Amino acid sequence: MSAVWEEPPCGLLRLDDAGRVLACNREFRRLCGFASPADAPARVDGLLRPGSLLYFQTALFPSLQLSGRVDEVYLELASADGGSVPVLVNARRDAAAGTSDWAVMRIEQRGRWEEAVAEARRVAEHESRENARKSEELAQAKSDLEHVLEELKDSNWMLRKVADVLPVCMYCGRVRPGQRPDTEWESAADFLKRNSGFLSHGCCPRCIDLLRRQLGLPEEAPPGGKG
Repeated sequence: MSAVWEEPPCGLLRLDDAGRVLACNREFRRLCGFASPADAPARVDGLLRPGSLLYFQTALFPSLQLSGRVDEVYLELASADGGSVPVLVNARRDAAAGTSDWAVMRIEQRGRWEEAVAEARRVAEHESRENARKSEELAQAKSDLEHVLEELKDSNWMLRKVADVLPVCMYCGRVRPGQRPDTEWESAADFLKRNSGFLSHGCCPRCIDLLRRQLGLPEEAPPGGKG
């Protein structure tokens, strides 16, 4: 047989419809304890334990001929030392050639493979849960960051407002335009002249009264009164 036939990690067996053994690979011979192809039985009745042979003849092979395949069937092989080898088999039949190929796997070997698959599934599920948890943490961190940014915006607004406060001397009324302690103080009028393009001259009523008294002028008659 070809190298491909020898490579699979499971036993391979080819039978014809008459029950003759046409070929078996190295792994199949190892399962049964046959040292060489010449040691393997020439017919299927030499490969199976009595109970499995009966099942093969009455149910398994007829089903294979009818549907062309059988899957996950339990059999017991007869080993070279007269013992029993429990296996699971899958078979496919070539009706045109009148032959069938059998994949044979020892039960405990299958158990190890199923455990490996189950472990891989557990790892995948754990990683999925971890990814979901990290996604939730990332979403929470994003929400917290947005909240902090809003607080920073509010703080920045407050700082700008504080920076706009104009210190005024409570005694002389001069103002200090800058926040630095060494900034020169100046009159409010000078500050307004520099920072406003819409100033006009006028005199408030209190200052008018004060000026009248200083100049000895009569007080202004109230509206509607006699001058």
